[in-house]
Amino acid sequence: MYFKEPQELPINDLLRDDMLFNVTKTNPWYANIVNFMVAGYVPLGENKKRLIYESRLHIWDPPYLFWVCSNGLLRRCVPVEEGMQIIQKCHSSPYGGHSGVFLTHAKFWQSGFFWPTMYEDTKDFIRRCGSCQRHGISILGRHGNRAL
Repeated sequence: MYFKEPQELPINDLLRDDMLFNVTKTNPWYANIVNFMVAGYVPLGENKKRLIYESRLHIWDPPYLFWVCSNGLLRRCVPVEEGMQIIQKCHSSPYGGHSGVFLTHAKFWQSGFFWPTMYEDTKDFIRRCGSCQRHGISILGRHGNRAL
């Protein structure tokens, strides 16, 4: 089928509700760094010197941004929302073991993920973990004064 005029193209007006997506947050914490690295764009109110410094610590390999550690290892930058899911899997899942902050943090650190508030988010998540509170596991991963 060949159309000569763009106005002759048929339009499909069928759009079911299950095809619509609910976007809750569009900009991850690293959006300004990526925009500066790719296009040199500096948003209003953003410090250009800080973006230059941050861009030296990161590598953009579409579609991922990687943070270069001081030892040269690369960590994939993830949004905070995805980071919370990673914490949940590394702490509360059957293979997580409800460990303390340091061991839980080490699990996803060794898996190669990074976001700026990862340690604080881990500490808050473990403080709110119902199973850890019921069994008396402290934030450091130790049982209270109970005998094991």
